[in-house]
Amino acid sequence: AAVVSFAAAWRLFQTTLGKSVQIDSITKTFFAIQGSMGGAAIEMSYVRGEAQRLGLDFFALAESFKGFSAATKFANFDLSTTKDMFSSVAESASVLGLSGDKTKLVLMALEQMVSKGVVSMEELRRQLGDSLPGAFELGAKAMNMGLAEFNKFVASGKLMSEEFLPKFTKTLRETYATAENVGMAMKTPRAEIERFMNAITFAQDHFARVGFLSTV
Repeated sequence: AAVVSFAAAWRLFQTTLGKSVQIDSITKTFFAIQGSMGGAAIEMSYVRGEAQRLGLDFFALAESFKGFSAATKFANFDLSTTKDMFSSVAESASVLGLSGDKTKLVLMALEQMVSKGVVSMEELRRQLGDSLPGAFELGAKAMNMGLAEFNKFVASGKLMSEEFLPKFTKTLRETYATAENVGMAMKTPRAEIERFMNAITFAQDHFARVGFLSTV
């Protein structure tokens, strides 16, 4: 019994330490992006808040926000616009019941659009379209174009991400992430489970920092 108890305690220790190290790594990335620990703390607080508000996996959301915020900063998007676009996607993911992996793929496609500066058919139809229902149609609607006209415009290589992304995420919110839809999504059993799992993660991180890590 003592051996079993020790093994269980050791597994808990490893899990707790692993999550705390992962959160520390995310914080360091936010520090690198924002240039200060204060800025990193604000970004971490934002992601934790969105994860709990919407009932989404914290780590999946944080990993996505790292790349997305870095790309938008270097593309000269202001932080308010970045967070508004990100929250629009997160809210839509919650409403649509997208998995953490699907949500990451959506945000990765948007991140690549930002990094390239141009919206390509590869990201729009394949990467984004494979994970987000109706992505191409929403893109056309956002640009106030018919599908054929939008398809031709994207293929021309003239659709700039700086113009497209704010309009696309606004249309995404208007279509999927309405206040009513988000409110319903926040109350689902899946969202409650994710909040519970996130709370455990945050508690383990806190325990690690005030406990054994504080002595290292």
